[in-house]
Amino acid sequence: MKTDDGTPLTDEEEKAVRSLRRLAKKWPETLGLFSWSGSLCIVRLDEGVNGRYGMPDAITPNVIGDRLPIVNDGGDPDA
Repeated sequence: MKTDDGTPLTDEEEKAVRSLRRLAKKWPETLGLFSWSGSLCIVRLDEGVNGRYGMPDAITPNVIGDRLPIVNDGGDPDA
């Protein structure tokens, strides 16, 4: 496994990526992840129009537990 620029991942990094991909396959549609001041948070999503889930208007009450210690960036690379 390599990054987009061709840099190989370490065995530990590959294991983490595979684990995250497995988790994504069974992740419930009622939960989401979002970046909050650089922390990764889990939030319970609100059911919206047509039964689709989305971020609630007021996120704070829907945050589940502590923020996850996974470095992340909420920015859009295509923006």
